[in-house]
Amino acid sequence: MRAPVTLRVFPVVLLSLLPASHASRAQEPITARDLWSMARVGSPALSPDGRTVLYTVTTYDLTEFRSRTEIWSVPTAGGEARPLITSDAGSNSSPAWSPDARQIAFVSTRGGNGPQLYLTSAEGEEARPVTDVAGGATGPVWSRDGRRILFVSSVTPEGDATAARLREIADAGSQALVFDELQYRHWDEWEDGRRSHVFVLDVADGAVRDLTPGPYDAPPIALGGFADYDISPDGEEVAFVRNTDVPSMVGTGNDIWLVPAGGGEATLLTPSDANDTSPQYSPDGRYLAYLGMTRPGFESDRTQLLLYDRRTRETRSLTPDLDRSVDSFVWGADSGRARRRGSHRACSTGASRCRRTAGPWWWRGRASTGPRICSPWTQAVPSSGSLRTRTVTCSRASRCSPPRPSGPRGRGERRSRASS
Repeated sequence: MRAPVTLRVFPVVLLSLLPASHASRAQEPITARDLWSMARVGSPALSPDGRTVLYTVTTYDLTEFRSRTEIWSVPTAGGEARPLITSDAGSNSSPAWSPDARQIAFVSTRGGNGPQLYLTSAEGEEARPVTDVAGGATGPVWSRDGRRILFVSSVTPEGDATAARLREIADAGSQALVFDELQYRHWDEWEDGRRSHVFVLDVADGAVRDLTPGPYDAPPIALGGFADYDISPDGEEVAFVRNTDVPSMVGTGNDIWLVPAGGGEATLLTPSDANDTSPQYSPDGRYLAYLGMTRPGFESDRTQLLLYDRRTRETRSLTPDLDRSVDSFVWGADSGRARRRGSHRACSTGASRCRRTAGPWWWRGRASTGPRICSPWTQAVPSSGSLRTRTVTCSRASRCSPPRPSGPRGRGERRSRASS
């Protein structure tokens, strides 16, 4: 097993990010134009060998009111960052390494047909398109064997009367919109009848299949998690999040579904009216970890980390007594080892000592006000894997005592509709 890689982030003086012309105006208030003149970085992707990080750099043109994104590369051991994937014809984003680190999948608009998936070598040479779907392609996720890539595209579902009517109006050249059901708008976007679906791409032959057909969004448009679809290590099963509530915007019924990677009928895994998101398979494929709430209709409910055993088909919470929400998690690479124990890091802001109890994973919680003081918290994890997260805060008390146990995870009656 390769040694873990630690990425060090160093503080940078804000002034150094500004154009040279701003140095003489250091005493003047910063303006919106100054902010938009700064590049934004994001979407870091660590190579499988731990030597390189890919990330995106987005710049803005205030004269033409548009942005441009490029993919950059930097060694984890230190060194000069350089642009790796660029194009004058469009933006490039969402870098994703192949498991053998020989290829990079990314999203680009260079072809003029909307965002599509491209593949390139690890050196960023000879990029070629691998999708050409009408609704675009975003969010590439590789299977661990490198044979398949998951992505998301917008489609007009067959049999959806509202979608068909909106498409008919749009094709006629009219700007009118007619709705007779919720939802008709989400934040700043009007509903256009299209739904986001999870697709799978066979890398060898370029075949593309819609794994989540039907009049539902997958991933959902609201209350989603940090990663709402994943493919099993053997490349044969896909877990995704979908909300089949009617109307979906009223409830919190995001659920996790399972479907064969080759296509077929989807199976409902989480028959709860509360919010379930972020399914992630363990490296050995035995477990599926995900985030879940217990109170239907309550968007601010405490989020627990749950574990589904694919062998026994049993589900249990790994954080039943943790008095804060888990925001994200990541599996450790050593899932073939024997039984593990975990805890979160015990530290206090400004304290002279900081210790970490034995174990391969930590919690990550939502920030709270007051002193950030943490005490050890130990939790056993399954014998075939370890989960890694990070604690960002504890409580305002000078000492964190074990919280009171919460009630059992609720399981309400729910429709078990498959994709149709």
